[in-house]
Amino acid sequence: MQRNILHNILEEKRLSQHAKAYQKNISLIDNAMPHINKKLILKLDIKNFFDNITFDMVYESCFREELYPKSIGILLTKLCTYKGHLPQGAPTSAYISNIVMREFDEVIGIYCSNKDISYTRYSDDLTFSGDFKPSEVINIVKLELKKYRLKLNYDKISIIQHNKR
Repeated sequence: MQRNILHNILEEKRLSQHAKAYQKNISLIDNAMPHINKKLILKLDIKNFFDNITFDMVYESCFREELYPKSIGILLTKLCTYKGHLPQGAPTSAYISNIVMREFDEVIGIYCSNKDISYTRYSDDLTFSGDFKPSEVINIVKLELKKYRLKLNYDKISIIQHNKR
C-alpha cells in the first residue's frame, strides 16, 4: 500500500534542490559535490528526525484538504504514519520527510545563497560549506528547526577546516 502511495502520489510532489536523499538518480555523491574544496565544512544533525515528524506535519505537507477530500487525506496520512509519527524505514517515510522539510530547505537555501554558503540536506544530516562563521549558521538553523518542533543534535556537530580533511 505504501509503495503504491509513494509511486502514484508522493513522487509527483516537488522537492527542494537542497534535498539529496531518497530520490531517483540522486546519490550521496550529489550531496558531497557542492562542498568540495571549500574553506570550511559544517555538519549538523537533526535529533530524532523521523520520530519527530508528526501526523499533523505529514497531513499538512502531503495530504491536506486543499489537495484531497479531508477523509482521504486523513486516511493516507494514517497509512503513512505509526502511532502519530513517521516510522523510520517505511517505504514512504523518506520521501515524506523531504516533502515536510521542503520549505525549511528553501529558507535555509536562500539564507546560504545570500552568504555564498553551499547547503545540502541528506535526510537528517545538514551540510554547509564556504567561508562563514559556524555559530551564525547554527543559530539560523536552530531557529528554523524550532518552527517544525525539531532540534539539533549537539553531540553530532562537526566543523571541519580545509586542512583537516
